[in-house]
Amino acid sequence: MAVADAAQDSKAKQPPEVKMINRIALWGDPWGGGWMAWPAGKVKRLTLAKVITEALQSASNVEPGQWGAWEKSHPDYAKTYDSILELRIAMAKAENNGD
Repeated sequence: MAVADAAQDSKAKQPPEVKMINRIALWGDPWGGGWMAWPAGKVKRLTLAKVITEALQSASNVEPGQWGAWEKSHPDYAKTYDSILELRIAMAKAENNGD
């Protein structure tokens, strides 16, 4: 049932089997020299990079006047986009305060 819940509800906790399926789809065979032999944390960093890339690419394709509709239909991407924007603003402020 946990697999079914994860498939039907994006907010449901993903069981380990679903996480493994997603990783195999992204990164291929985990054993035999695959990603299970990669340095600790590498898969997590690559997955994060993929999510950020997809979110920002999706946001860049929004037609003028459609931002609200995009946010409603892509809430996770919108949250990622907003987080990146906030981080960039904070970094710019910190950089300017260091002058």
